[in-house]
Amino acid sequence: KCYEDENSPYLKSVNNILMTYAFFNFDVGYVQGMNDIVSVLLIVNQGNEVDTFWCFKGLMDKIMNNFHKDQIGIHSQCKLIAEIIKFIDPALYQHLQSNNSLNMFFCFKWLLILFKREFILEHVLVIWDFLFSDHHIENMHLFIAVAMLFEVRDEILENKLEFDEILRILNGLSEQLDHKKILIEADYLFKKFMIVSDPTIQKKLYLSCFELSKPTSEYDYS
Repeated sequence: KCYEDENSPYLKSVNNILMTYAFFNFDVGYVQGMNDIVSVLLIVNQGNEVDTFWCFKGLMDKIMNNFHKDQIGIHSQCKLIAEIIKFIDPALYQHLQSNNSLNMFFCFKWLLILFKREFILEHVLVIWDFLFSDHHIENMHLFIAVAMLFEVRDEILENKLEFDEILRILNGLSEQLDHKKILIEADYLFKKFMIVSDPTIQKKLYLSCFELSKPTSEYDYS
């Protein structure tokens, strides 16, 4: 409701914060999706622009590479999601591979704005609280993404869906998923992955989003 009126002070505050950040960080400026993140933080901070700006700045320090033009941060995380699926669901992995869908780009929006458009605000706050507590690891959002994908896993395999069809179905899940079920499933998938996966892949999970996107051979698992 804070953003329904085009003259809402919250909308003006979002604009002020994004403008300030664009001047604060010329290298990145404004990128679509930042407004989604700021809009949530502003509500959490009860409309306080200063507190929201510094919260946003701190979060951007962690996920900055998601918003670079080369999108290296998102690409690196999508690759790791594919690796997770490879170990915990080989059948789904093989299907995605056979349909040239291992780029996992249907997860792009989820990762970019941390599931903000996939759940109602109250549930987004629960998910963010889970993520920012660094439960198990910093990269638990990857397992949330896998858990969300698994909601349509059987449909994908039974109907042999290709990328465009998978994307359409996942887009249709917006605000339809049970956030508590997804978090429980993500926790289970993490524990399963740590049992069945290769230690070299496990090590990447403990890297920050910034480290994951380093273009070095050490982190290159393509």
